Amino acid sequence: MINTQTEFNKSIGTKIKKRRLELKKTQTWLAKKINVTFQQIQKYEKGSNGTSAYRLLQISLALRVSMTYFFPTPMLPNFTTVTHEEILQDKNLNLSPKHWIEKKNDRSLEEPLVLTKEMEIKWLKLESIKYF
Repeated sequence: MINTQTEFNKSIGTKIKKRRLELKKTQTWLAKKINVTFQQIQKYEKGSNGTSAYRLLQISLALRVSMTYFFPTPMLPNFTTVTHEEILQDKNLNLSPKHWIEKKNDRSLEEPLVLTKEMEIKWLKLESIKYF
C-alpha cells in the first residue's frame, strides 16, 4: 500500500523507467517525445518530481501503455486481471462488437467493464492519433 506522495511518485517513476527500458529507449528519447529535458525524465523516474495528469498521459502515449499501467492494481473493487487467451477460451463469451457496445451503454451494470491489455492497446492506438 502506498501511503505517501513520495512513495506514490517513486512507484510511478519505477514503472516509467521499467517500461522505457522494455522498449529499449533512452531518457533523451522519452524527453523529446514529451517535450521536456532528459533531466526531468530522471527526476520522474527517481520519484523526486511527480507528474501532472496531462504529463502522465503524454508519457503513457509515448510508451504505448494505458495510464492505468502506472497505478497500483487492483484500483477498482473486485478487479480481476484476465488475459486475452483466457477470454478466447471462454466459449460462452460473446465477442461481437454490437454486444460490447450494448454492454458499455448499459448503466445497470454493477461492476465496471475492464478491458484486456490488448483491447487497451488498440484503444490507445486510436487515441494517440489525436495527440501525436
